[in-house]
Amino acid sequence: MEQENKKKVLVFVLVTVILLTITIVLSLITNNGKKADKLLLAEDYIIKRETSYSKEKGLIPIINLKGEKITEINNEIISKYYSVVSSDIDEFKYEYYTYKGILSLLITVTYYNDSEYGNIEYYSYNIKVDENKVLSNKELYNYLNINSEDVNKTIDKKMDSYFKQDTLNQELSFDEYKEIIGYEEKNNNFIIKDNKLYCYHSFKITQSLIDYKGNVNEIKIKDLAK
Repeated sequence: MEQENKKKVLVFVLVTVILLTITIVLSLITNNGKKADKLLLAEDYIIKRETSYSKEKGLIPIINLKGEKITEINNEIISKYYSVVSSDIDEFKYEYYTYKGILSLLITVTYYNDSEYGNIEYYSYNIKVDENKVLSNKELYNYLNINSEDVNKTIDKKMDSYFKQDTLNQELSFDEYKEIIGYEEKNNNFIIKDNKLYCYHSFKITQSLIDYKGNVNEIKIKDLAK
């Protein structure tokens, strides 16, 4: 009888230890996950640096990560910022987002010069923060499990909708139209915002597209939440 009681006590102790161990492990996993999410949401990856031009042109976003490529990007961002500070009308804007370990940063520079609507340049950067790795468009597709052909079809569909409402469609083929407005696949810039993948392209806005609702240069590629 005494031996049987000892076995019961031993079993109880073992079960208690196992349950406690499982609880601790699950707690650590959960806390680590929350910590990672908090880091991604805490804006620790962008330093908003002030300059003597901040009142007119806003702040400079500096990527707070290490690496030679990151340094190159930060220098490019600074260069683009200072390319507009001497003008009263040229603009420098930025926006950034995080999605499942990726920091997406979009720089928009608008040079008005003699153009009424401005010449827009986009520069996007997608960085896998745990590796300080700057992703190419192809690497971004792979990370998001997206086929490049599907991306191009989505962009072409949107461009075709512009073509159909443009008076130039009476004079040009679709391929000629893309060439005239300056669309080239190599100049596509992608960012992830609000759980969606967007493409930005600096093609020329024609007179027929001026009244288009929304940003003509922004094309939604895919809703990543679906």
